[in-house]
Parts: sequence; structure tokens; C-alpha cells
Amino acid sequence: MRKGNKFMFGKNKNREELEKLYHLLERAREEIISLHERLGEKAYSCCIEEEDSNTPIAQVRITIETEDERVMAEGTTDESGKAYFWLPSGTYYIYSHKEGSRFPIQRIEI
Repeated sequence: MRKGNKFMFGKNKNREELEKLYHLLERAREEIISLHERLGEKAYSCCIEEEDSNTPIAQVRITIETEDERVMAEGTTDESGKAYFWLPSGTYYIYSHKEGSRFPIQRIEI
């Protein structure tokens, strides 16, 4: 019985540590979002999919530029074909790159 109690104590302690870490990460995420908002930036997400099948495309390199060709953000799509960015209000052009694929340039307003 004693051994079982020790095991449960260890399990509960690990769970408590995980919960503390989760709360710290959540607080950090909220602080990051707040900072972006204070800077006047807005969240933007894009999703890259196969044109015919709507199948998400992972590992597509995304470059976001201003009208005067200044790079504002770069990233790569995840396994669900999505990439997330924070951008100030303005007009942007989205360039998507993946070897063997062609994607149209997109113009967005934020």
C-alpha cells in the first residue's frame, strides 16, 4: 500500500507541476498578445490548400511584404496548412513558396 501511495504522490506532484507550467505559458501568451495589441498590430492567419482538393499544404514558406517591398513577416505553414502573423494596419502582399508548387500572390488589407 505504501508503494502505491508514493506512486500516487509522485503522479499528483507531476500533475501539479504541469498545471503550473500550463498557467505560466498561458500567462506568457496573454502578455505577448497584449504587447502586439499595444503596438497596434493585428492577428492575421493564412491557410494554404491544394486548389482542387482543399487539402492543407504544410511547409510552405510565407513572406509578407509591404507595397514598397519591405519584408514585414516570414513563416512556414504547419501541418494544417496554416501560418500566423502579427501585422500593423496596412496593405500587404503575401508570397508563398514551396519547391514544385506555384501559388498566386495575394494582396490583403489589415
